[in-house]
Amino acid sequence: MDDYGHIDAGHESAELDHTQAEQGSDYDHGLDTSAYGDATHHESDLHYSHGEAQHYESPHHEEFDRQEFTNLDAHEDASHAEFGSHLAEFQNSESFANLDASHLDFDANHLDATRFDGGEGEISAVSK
Repeated sequence: MDDYGHIDAGHESAELDHTQAEQGSDYDHGLDTSAYGDATHHESDLHYSHGEAQHYESPHHEEFDRQEFTNLDAHEDASHAEFGSHLAEFQNSESFANLDASHLDFDANHLDATRFDGGEGEISAVSK
C-alpha cells in the first residue's frame, strides 16, 4: 500500500498595472493703462484808474489848478501742460502633466511535494 503525503502543484499568473497621472495649468494676465490729459491755465488782471481834480479861486486872486491822472496796471499769465498715455501688459501661461506608469508581470509554476512512501524508502521535496 502506497502512502501519499501532501502534494500541491499549480500555476499562478498575476498582472499589476498602476498609473498615476497629474496635470494642471495656470494663466495670468495683467494690464496697466494710463490716459492722456492736458491742463491749461490762463490768468489776466487789468486795473484801470482815472481821476480829475480842479481848483479855482475867485475874483481877482485868480487861481486855477487842474489835475488829471490815469493809471493802468495789466498782468497776464498762461501755462500749458500735457501728457501722453502709457500701456504695460503681461501674460504668462503654464501647463504641466506628469504620467507615472508601472507594470508588473508575474508568472510562476510551483510544486510543493512533501512525501511519498512507496515501500522502498521515502522521497521528499528535500532529499539527501
